[in-house]
Amino acid sequence: MTNQISPSAALVIIGDEILKGRVQDSNSVYLTNQLFKRGIRTHRILTIPDVIDVIADSVKELATQYDYVITTGGVGPTHDDVTFAGVGKGMQRDMCTDSRLVEYLRNVGLNDTQARESRMANIPKGSEVYFGANNLLVSWFPLIKLNNIFVFPGIPEYVKKVFEECKDYFKGNIEFFCKEIYFNSYELLLAEKLQEIQNKWEGKVEIGSYPVKCEEYITKLTIDSVNKDCLQKCVTEIQTNLFPEYQVRLENKIESKSKEIFQTEKLKLFDIKLKEAIKVIQNICVIYSDEEFCIAFNGGKDCTVLLYLVKIVMTQSGRKLSNIIILNINTGETFPEIEEFIEQTKKDNKLNIVLLQGNMKKVLTEFRDKYPNIRAILMGTRNIDPHSDRLHTFQSTDRDWPNFMRVMPILTWSYRDIWTFIWEHKVPYCTLYDQGYTSLGERGTTFKNPALRIPGTDEYRAAYLLEEDETERDGRK
Repeated sequence: MTNQISPSAALVIIGDEILKGRVQDSNSVYLTNQLFKRGIRTHRILTIPDVIDVIADSVKELATQYDYVITTGGVGPTHDDVTFAGVGKGMQRDMCTDSRLVEYLRNVGLNDTQARESRMANIPKGSEVYFGANNLLVSWFPLIKLNNIFVFPGIPEYVKKVFEECKDYFKGNIEFFCKEIYFNSYELLLAEKLQEIQNKWEGKVEIGSYPVKCEEYITKLTIDSVNKDCLQKCVTEIQTNLFPEYQVRLENKIESKSKEIFQTEKLKLFDIKLKEAIKVIQNICVIYSDEEFCIAFNGGKDCTVLLYLVKIVMTQSGRKLSNIIILNINTGETFPEIEEFIEQTKKDNKLNIVLLQGNMKKVLTEFRDKYPNIRAILMGTRNIDPHSDRLHTFQSTDRDWPNFMRVMPILTWSYRDIWTFIWEHKVPYCTLYDQGYTSLGERGTTFKNPALRIPGTDEYRAAYLLEEDETERDGRK
């Protein structure tokens, strides 16, 4: 693509079940995409069986050829989980029982003997064990790193959670710029002229062509480069000289149809989640009086949805949302747009907002002392949030925290679920979501989501146009 050299990566997908066609590998698609976004090119993807010698030979060879070697699969407690042993043999390291993993296994229910004897606690000597920020467990199992070999679990959901928490390990020294162009024409018609354009830009720009079956187009071109100026010039040449009469512009179609899609689409699964959330809130209103529970609200989309769900339930039962304490905890510098939205929401719904500022644990202690009748806090937490993948809808606070019942009615909701509810029920939301932000936090750690950036410009699409749910937090540090 260019004379600039990006870090290289190789993936080793481990599992007999994949080679037998019983499980479809999706980890390689996710990981290569994430690595590419971070300036790292994947050069090889290897799928191998659960055999120690094969794993050993593979990682030994790849570790000398590539900057990053990532394995997935084979890190569980059963007889065929032999990845640690294979990596250890390949790197000529003795195996040892890691005290941090023993402690982790105790915490998930094993006794001391079971934890020490488990395959999951026996790793190559010298390996790094990373549990995430502040050394807290953030996923089903931590990342294990030995030199330039990174051992991930095999379950796709856990691969995503581990990578999200550990993505700072994977940093490229360049940035890839990408653009897509769509054609309502077959590749055969484009091939000759496309080859001429590729020859002209050889070494500066990479052009890929892919047949696609969809309503709007049948061929997709991808244009990649580490030089933004070269990319734009090549794109302009293609748009001008490569059968412009067959080119399809999707941007306007997406923008014009997006609201209609969100307003009319009613997925059966979402309907089930919505009914379950309402049932949880209805139960809360039966178990607790208005003085015994409060609602956490910081202006974000998730807690805004929760607030309006509670409003719906309370209105149906003849109760007033204004009777409920709304808890707004501010732990850092906020956006003025969020403050304006909270103030407007307060006026529109006559909310009784209690604003607390400072350390979360400290202010919750003060809140409990000032409002001793409060027993439960309704929260807009979703299991995609940090440290939330193992939570339950009803869960007490940890022992060393002020004692409250945390109630999370929308814990299992997806990003699309949130926006479906917002559009269907015409729920007001903070204007930052129309400016490219998809997840809001403190001002210093919250940015516009790069997945929403319009290629070739400094403009961003609205949050509801995000295509991949898993990229929701790409704008958060």
